[in-house]
This record gives sequence, C-alpha cells and structure tokens, in this order.
Amino acid sequence: LTSLMSMQSERGLITRENVSFRKKAGTTFPGEIFAGYYRDAAGTPLGYIGIIRDISEELTGEEARRQSQ
Repeated sequence: LTSLMSMQSERGLITRENVSFRKKAGTTFPGEIFAGYYRDAAGTPLGYIGIIRDISEELTGEEARRQSQ
C-alpha cells in the first residue's frame, strides 16, 4: 500500500485494489480498498484516507452465476 500511495502523491489519484485481509481471529476475507491522499489548499499531501470493503458476497454471487451458465 505504501508504494501505491507514493505513486499517487505524484499523480493525485485514488487507487482501488482487491486485497486479501486478515481478521483479528486469523481468518481471511477478500476485500477492496479505496485509498488516496488528502491535501491542503496548496496541494501538499497531509495524509491519506482509505476504505476497506468486504467483497465476499459479491464474489460468491459471481461464482454461482458462472456455474449456472
């Protein structure tokens, strides 16, 4: 994620990546992360913000549709 954020600081983009995440209990789940820098009025990066979304149900639905075809 750090390398993605470094590239974005130069381009000012928001990234969207599919990544495997680990829960506190040790199980994993497929997730989607949206991340990007937020900046001050001069355009200087102050930090970054990210959102992680569990996409398990979406992937299960897609697989079920593929199997039904």
